[in-house]
Amino acid sequence: MTEYILKGELCPNCARKIEEKLNKHESVKSATLNYIDRSLEVDGDLKKNEVLEIVQSIEPDVVLVDVKHAEDSSQAAEYMEEEEGIDFKSFEFLSILFGGALLILSFVFKNNYIAIASLVISGFVVYKNAIKVLMKGNGLDEQVLMMVSSVGAVLIGEAKEGAAVIVLYRVGEFLTDLAVERATRDLRNTVTKKERRARVVLEDGSTVEKSASDVKVGSKIEVEPFEMVTLDSILLDEYASIDTSSFTGESEPRIFNKGEIISAGSIVVGKKATLEVYKDSDHSLLKQMDDLVREAAKKKSKQEKFLTVFARIYTPIVVGLAVLIAVVPLITKGDFNDAIRKSLAFLVTSCPCSVVLGVPLSYAVGLGSLSRQGILVKGSEFIDATSHIKTIGFDKTGTVTENKLSLVKVVKKADMSEEDLKLLMAIGEKRSTHPIATAFKMDNVPEPEELSEIPGAGIDFKYQNKSYEIRGGGESLVIHLFEENKLIGEFYLEEKLKDSAMDVIREIKDLNIEPVLVSGDNESKVKALSDFLGFEHYKAEMSPSDKLEYMLEKRENGHMSFVGDGINDSAVLEAANVGISMGKMGSDAAITSSDVVIMDDDIRKIPMTIRASRRILKNVKFIVALSLLTKICVLTAIYLGAKNGMYLAVLADVGLSLVCVLIALLNNKCAK
Repeated sequence: MTEYILKGELCPNCARKIEEKLNKHESVKSATLNYIDRSLEVDGDLKKNEVLEIVQSIEPDVVLVDVKHAEDSSQAAEYMEEEEGIDFKSFEFLSILFGGALLILSFVFKNNYIAIASLVISGFVVYKNAIKVLMKGNGLDEQVLMMVSSVGAVLIGEAKEGAAVIVLYRVGEFLTDLAVERATRDLRNTVTKKERRARVVLEDGSTVEKSASDVKVGSKIEVEPFEMVTLDSILLDEYASIDTSSFTGESEPRIFNKGEIISAGSIVVGKKATLEVYKDSDHSLLKQMDDLVREAAKKKSKQEKFLTVFARIYTPIVVGLAVLIAVVPLITKGDFNDAIRKSLAFLVTSCPCSVVLGVPLSYAVGLGSLSRQGILVKGSEFIDATSHIKTIGFDKTGTVTENKLSLVKVVKKADMSEEDLKLLMAIGEKRSTHPIATAFKMDNVPEPEELSEIPGAGIDFKYQNKSYEIRGGGESLVIHLFEENKLIGEFYLEEKLKDSAMDVIREIKDLNIEPVLVSGDNESKVKALSDFLGFEHYKAEMSPSDKLEYMLEKRENGHMSFVGDGINDSAVLEAANVGISMGKMGSDAAITSSDVVIMDDDIRKIPMTIRASRRILKNVKFIVALSLLTKICVLTAIYLGAKNGMYLAVLADVGLSLVCVLIALLNNKCAK
């Protein structure tokens, strides 16, 4: 897989054509072009110059920036930073400015020669690109259609109208680019792409700055105030004030105490923090966010896939009608000039850029807004799926209850001290991500000699050549420790409900969604919890396979979602229409299998995600409906002889594109 960044002017419809042409090439397995961030991924044997040739056959002025590895995405970021903002001294901007001034003068003095000068100055870039496209035999794109329309207007004696078409087109493109640039800048700020570095504390107390990828687990690092924590780490100080807004959306810093895990991407506030690296850079929360955001851009919704078919059909039909309108007067001896005007206006209206740009941008802005609140949705297809959820199954431990459990009683079943029993449990649970493991965490615990986690059952491990088994760890709060198949200890745990659990269940029901509590715990305990929280249905004593079977059955009756955080939830998360995982304390398997990741484990963000998804989809449908209705109305008005049909056509092209972009930008606040 090779990744490129496309530099230069690129229209959304042309981006679609580039992706289609690359995917048709015999040497390409798959190609994905994201117009929003100008990224292109090509899986195949094509070399860079061959990819560039295909790209430039459609967009002649586009060049490729090669991003060789995902880790080198800072190269792409540097390019993007260079591109940020509008250069008001550029030739393109000045040509619009002077061309527009001449257009106004042409109307004031009613002079066609001034109009032609306006057309040449403002349309030079358009004509240059259009001629390149025609010379490469790539058919009709938006700039070719604009060139034909404006030159045709001059030839029938309507130079001022032709110049107005080009100036309005360039102004509309300029404003649209401004809006899209703002959206893409916000999206780029969602995840930091520059190389991350850490200040490592050496044995003699001195520090050295290293790339985060070179820092090993267990290393001690220092983070100065207002610097970012670049690796998931354990706090060594008594306390620290940490800003977690980059992945939780919470604006207020929170206090972390000694021993708590501070996720990569957090910002240290106040005094300097000393930390111990908990995970390497490839497995950090920030790296997961990077990967999830990158992958999300590749997954397209049904609406986006429909646009490809729509654009492929719509443009040829309207261009065909334009030709037909121009030819008919030759047969019927009608008004040829009037027919040409209508035909040219049809050509301008034939570009589907408004919907081709507005829909993907709407999804991209919505995904970015959610990610800034600590909600990572793995693609626009899951925005659609989330908006249609009918049933949500909630795992109990770590979702409606807190991730942390406390040990309240130890019952000895062998001649062994309570401290030794706790130490054995700490060794066995050392690598586990299940909430039960939090009750047994200790500092400086030895590594087990062998260890295997059995989903839904427990943990087997060896220590000092003896075999141990931990059982009862699924949903039960009584844990049994066996040594060589002999029970040596029982551990009684206590869990606490999340403060927001009852309100979340109420919100879920207000959204006309059925919440179901699905747990491996015993019937009486699950029923009591279900009744207390307001669940209408529950399922108790469920193994991972039972959960999967039950939720598959529910899925047949409508869109089903499941919320979980453990390794034993990965199968049902994978099978759900929308799998939602807790990202902070959840297992890697659960996060990988899910479609939506709540980065800070705050279940209040589940109804927030559903409401946001519905708003995003509503805006998408509005953009599609508005675009189709506007195009149909304008085409009908032009055919029926509406005055200033060419101006209507321009408004139905770039004007409508700008409106659709502004509607898409409303999704910036979808997760508020």
